[in-house]
Amino acid sequence: MKLIKDNWFSILLIGILVFILLYTQKQNDELVKQVKGLELLNKELVKQSNVLLNQVDSLSNVDAEIIEIIKYIKGDEIEKLVAVDTMSVSDLQSYFSKRYTEE
Repeated sequence: MKLIKDNWFSILLIGILVFILLYTQKQNDELVKQVKGLELLNKELVKQSNVLLNQVDSLSNVDAEIIEIIKYIKGDEIEKLVAVDTMSVSDLQSYFSKRYTEE
């Protein structure tokens, strides 16, 4: 008992330090769990990002294909315009009268 009376401050200080140690250890464990959860979330977001990047890349390929289709259509349109420009007026009248007859 005399030991406790003589060293009560030291025992109290040790108790407080043990409490602080246990408390900080608990917080550390919680933070480690949060870090692991965030790492998993990061991995998932990287996967989603890669999927979206692949989709964007495929869209840029589609854009190139669409541009080629547009060029083809414009070329076809230009051919038809040149053909119409070379037709005489009477040929044009006959073409449109046959095409758009009144019924």
